[in-house]
Amino acid sequence: MSIDPRHRTVNDEATSSALATARKVNVLLAPLLVERFGDVQPAQPGEPERVIASYAVEDFGFHCRIGLALHNDAAASFTAVVPVGRFYHGYRRALRWLANNRVTNTVSIAFDDDVAKRAELWVACNRITTPADSAGLREALNNLHDELGAVDAGLRMWFPQALRGQKLTDLEEAAQSDDGLRALLASPPKFLDAGHEDFGDQLAAQFIGDAHGWLGRWDEQLSHLDRAASESDSDRTERLLERGRPLMELGRWDELVTFCRELDGLADEEDKPMLTGVLAQALYEKGDFEEVLDVVRSATLDATARVCLYRALAHAKLGRGCEAMEAFLEYERIVGKDIIATEILTAVMPDPDAFY
Repeated sequence: MSIDPRHRTVNDEATSSALATARKVNVLLAPLLVERFGDVQPAQPGEPERVIASYAVEDFGFHCRIGLALHNDAAASFTAVVPVGRFYHGYRRALRWLANNRVTNTVSIAFDDDVAKRAELWVACNRITTPADSAGLREALNNLHDELGAVDAGLRMWFPQALRGQKLTDLEEAAQSDDGLRALLASPPKFLDAGHEDFGDQLAAQFIGDAHGWLGRWDEQLSHLDRAASESDSDRTERLLERGRPLMELGRWDELVTFCRELDGLADEEDKPMLTGVLAQALYEKGDFEEVLDVVRSATLDATARVCLYRALAHAKLGRGCEAMEAFLEYERIVGKDIIATEILTAVMPDPDAFY
């Protein structure tokens, strides 16, 4: 079978024209990446015959892969792919939350069948863009940044069991030379149930404790942390911080209040807003609604998502619907549209129709 040389010439000319267009778009993209993300590293393209440029950036602790590929002689294809993390527990709930938490229609969930089987979630951003589309490219990068900020805040609020994207990447890289870590990542339940609590040099204590969290086994994680702390001379502040999440998930509110009070004098200033949010949640669950508002009243400038949500819930419990909605709107400004929090607040609002 012979190929008409005229076809090859036409195809070569089209490819050359598309390549020239993509290179012009890349001249726009490169400085925009630096403007938005700061540190930008070149990356090896997955499809070198189509992808003319590939970059790696970090945002909110997520590893972002951004590429520019050939499309046609008038436009290039811009794609950003971000692994959110792996879920050994609570995957479907996380998927439902993420699916409903879109900032724009340019950002979406992405996973193929193999990834879905491993319960991994990804965020993706796609745009067909031209050499005159500087404003559109900037907006796409801003949308991606906003979405990752909302995902980061949402994971911290509702999905502590997530093995976050960058940590997963780092652990999988380390697992290439560590059989124990590879087995742990492949199936934490099998690994832990096989009696690997008596770990030796093979695995660090931190990994075992983390694995209990990935599975939502908070009682076991707390017992492990207490046992590990008794066998080490680690920093007291660090040990206390590790205990906060399992205490919260187990609903041990009195202990959590004590935990927050003790840590308040030890923690760094950057941890104070987080502690305020945790204390507000513990006081709310204890029914101390006025005290919740006292605690969060000074947390307006450095408000975290948890601070805003429990300010809203406390106002609602006290019958202050307008104040509750104002605080909740601030919460959704941080996290995005949140179907979980909306259900919780609707149940305690003096006027549930305020949402509709």
